[in-house]
Amino acid sequence: MGFHIDTHNIPVLRDFAGASQHENRVTPIRGNGANAGKKPLTLSRRATHMTIRRERNVTSPLGNHGMAIMCQLYRTDCVIFYEDNSVTLATGGWETMSTRLFINAVMYRNCIDVGSAPKGSEGNVLYYPSTRKTFLWQDKVHLTPDRLPIDPEPCVVHRVNRRAMNEVRKLNAPFLQYARSMIKVAYPMGGILDQEEYQRRLKRYEWLDVDINSFPSSRCADTLCNIMREDYIEDWADALDACATVSMQTYHRWPVFSYSYRPDRILKVIDELLKYGYSDAVFTEVTLPLGEVKADSNEKYVR
Repeated sequence: MGFHIDTHNIPVLRDFAGASQHENRVTPIRGNGANAGKKPLTLSRRATHMTIRRERNVTSPLGNHGMAIMCQLYRTDCVIFYEDNSVTLATGGWETMSTRLFINAVMYRNCIDVGSAPKGSEGNVLYYPSTRKTFLWQDKVHLTPDRLPIDPEPCVVHRVNRRAMNEVRKLNAPFLQYARSMIKVAYPMGGILDQEEYQRRLKRYEWLDVDINSFPSSRCADTLCNIMREDYIEDWADALDACATVSMQTYHRWPVFSYSYRPDRILKVIDELLKYGYSDAVFTEVTLPLGEVKADSNEKYVR
């Protein structure tokens, strides 16, 4: 589906009765064309990508049989009103702004807002402004007549086990002590590299699986964490220099790029590498209470 649709003329449908009444009023498109028989949901007869129709002998999420009113965007029945007043919301796998705009336009005044899931989670959220409760849902969610989700999906986040993280730092204490000492001497604030030297260094550390476009990552974490645990100063120097290089700040003074050391970032990068490398020990899964959804800022570390 596209990234934007015009929802201004979509009628607000509170429940099955309102949806049924609107569907009865809409005259099907005449003729023998591809759109013949369709009932546009909006006032515009050309908006055939948004339609409404009635189906009989449909089983509702509550297990009742009866009629249902389908509000369709392109080929997906995004909002379904059942005769027992339960509702189904669906994206059909199209997790786009258009899909959410369409659902929100139809469900407006049902005191629900559909949005994208926060960072670290997949799918969508249902937000209830009156209670400030939020529920996760993937491709499809069923709602009771009170518009609450049936079998709501809990939100799971990963939190740092501080004791375990301290143990990881102790395990790598010799390297961390070496890094703190060398950062002060070899990577002072304001140290500058030109673009040619910067690219040369990145090329030099390809054997460490360092990729500037995805650093740090689980791929390079295994290699670098193995070096941190060992006792070879030369390898330590290479690992530290790689971390210092990728954590540099970029300056663009057209047409020239230059790169400046950021000592404060180097230790943060090393800490992130440890989180990637020891994610099984460091992170704990926590299931939040139903109705509470938070961004999982640590999801990227978990493999």
